[in-house]
Amino acid sequence: MRNIKIYFWTAICCSMLWSCQRENDINRIPPSNLRTIVSFVLNPYHNEGNLNVQIVGTIDELNKLIKIKIPGDLRLDSIRPDIFFAPWASISPQNLEYINFTADTVKYTVTAQSGKKAVYSLVKDVPYIYTKSTVYAVSFTNIIDSGTGIALRGSFNTSTSITMSVPVGTDITKIITNLEFAPDSHMTKVIVKENGGFLGRSFTNPGPVNYTKPVTFNVTSQDGQITTAYTVTVKSL
Repeated sequence: MRNIKIYFWTAICCSMLWSCQRENDINRIPPSNLRTIVSFVLNPYHNEGNLNVQIVGTIDELNKLIKIKIPGDLRLDSIRPDIFFAPWASISPQNLEYINFTADTVKYTVTAQSGKKAVYSLVKDVPYIYTKSTVYAVSFTNIIDSGTGIALRGSFNTSTSITMSVPVGTDITKIITNLEFAPDSHMTKVIVKENGGFLGRSFTNPGPVNYTKPVTFNVTSQDGQITTAYTVTVKSL
């Protein structure tokens, strides 16, 4: 029994010595030199009312550049980037801080735990180009829905055709029409074809449309690669 006790207390002492040694080893670890930007993203929920899609920047670590594509409809004077950078480091300007992208030079300084610094320059790359031509819904802003008290509205769910019912006596030759686009479908080109017309005309959203006959809106994505035809038919009830 005496030998067992000796072994027990010997083990306890060794464990305590090992723990102290380990703590001293940790304290001797030098401060981190990590000072990199891992990702640079513009998120719609951090830029509400300004940005419609997520835009991911490209990090050129060798040249310390952040390349970001900016949509043509983006307000540049107050943008909040979401930045992920090295652990134990700090960054200036800070993550989610409002930045004026109209400035000629925007720089981010990442400071490592050791105090070493890395400076990244922001490069506004070629403009971001929207690639889709999706319309969510159409609304008639000058016709009030008696059931909801707001403008008459119809959604394009699984089809690109819709029928809208308007009150009897409505002048259907000049209905102010508003197209609601998906977030990835801004800056589209829209041609509206009325009265069975073949060529159509450029449509400025919102604008007056003649619904005497079914109307087709040809929506072309900003990059010009996709054109989707949406048909709206109006009936009087």
